[in-house]
Amino acid sequence: MRKSSMEMMQADPDVRVVPVNNETGFFACNFTPQAFREGHWNTHTINARGLFVNTDGHVVQRGFEKFFAVDETPATQYDKVITHGDVNPQAYPVRVERKENGFLGLIGAAQEHGRFRFWSKSGQTDYSALIERLFPKDSDVRERLWLRLRAWNDTAACEVIDMESDRHIVGYDNSGLRLLHLIRNRQDFAIDYAHEEEFTEIGGFQRPEVVAICNSAAEVAKAIDDARQTTREGVVLYFSDGCMVKVKSDHYKLVKSMRPLLQRVVLRGRSFNKAGEIADLARQVIDYAKLHDIDLTYQRQAFGERDIDMIAAGAILSAILRDKPML
Repeated sequence: MRKSSMEMMQADPDVRVVPVNNETGFFACNFTPQAFREGHWNTHTINARGLFVNTDGHVVQRGFEKFFAVDETPATQYDKVITHGDVNPQAYPVRVERKENGFLGLIGAAQEHGRFRFWSKSGQTDYSALIERLFPKDSDVRERLWLRLRAWNDTAACEVIDMESDRHIVGYDNSGLRLLHLIRNRQDFAIDYAHEEEFTEIGGFQRPEVVAICNSAAEVAKAIDDARQTTREGVVLYFSDGCMVKVKSDHYKLVKSMRPLLQRVVLRGRSFNKAGEIADLARQVIDYAKLHDIDLTYQRQAFGERDIDMIAAGAILSAILRDKPML
C-alpha cells in the first residue's frame, strides 16, 4: 500500500511534521535545521518546504518546494544552469522573474465557505495577520477569489511586502501583496499557470516583473550576470521543464551579510565580535549613520519592537562604496 504524504514525511528524520496552530487536523511539514545546515536534500526534504497535510495525508495547502541558487549545489553550478536548455531543449523558453524581497505568504481557501487560511511557511503564525491585512477587503472580490481557489485546488503564493512591520533589504514605496504563482495542492510541486491571469485580475494583484525571456545559453548567462549586478534581490529562472533556479545579487548578499553584526552592535549595544571585510563595512555604515544623524533602526508596528532598517543600511553602504554623499 502506498504511504500517504504525511506518513512519508514523518518517516524521514530530516523532516519535521508539527500541528498547525489554531487549526484542527492540519500539519505543517518542513525540513529540519540540521537538514538545512548539512545539505540533506532528497525528495522529501525538498518537497517538505511549506507543505501542509491533513490527518488523511491529503495536501491541503502548499508553498514552493525548496530550490537553489546558482552555484549553491552541484546540480546548480553555473555551467550546468546556462546549458540546461541545450541539454534539455524542452526547458526553453526560460522565464526570468524579478525576485521580490519580502516574506512568503500562502493563501488557501478553507472548507468553510468564504474563509481563507493566511499562512507563512510554518502555518498560522504572527505573520498571518500581516498577510491578511494586505489581502483584498471587498466582499465580492473575496468571494470570487475563494471560489477560484476551491475549484482549482490551488494555493496563492504571495510575496508579502510590509514596510511598516517587516522591512527587508529592498525598499518599496508601498506595502502590498505580489502574487508570485498559483501552486497546485498536491504532493508533487506544480504551478498552475493557466489560472494565474484570471486570479490576478480578480484580486487586482501586482505580479513580479518579467525581466527576460531566454531561448539560448547565452541569454541565460546574460540574465544571471545582469541579476548579480542589480541592487534588487535578484531573479528566479523558471525553465519550461519545471526546473527553477534563483540568483541573488552581489549587493543583496553583501548587505544581508552585515545584518547580524548591525543587530548585535546597534540594537543590543554589544561590541563587534568579528573582524574582516564585512565587519569593517559594518563599522563604516554605523559611523556614517552617526555622522549624518541617520537612524539605523525602525519600529516594527505589528510587533512593538525595533529592528535594523536594512534599507537604510543598504543605502549607506552604496554611498560608501561609491565614495560620494547620499542623495
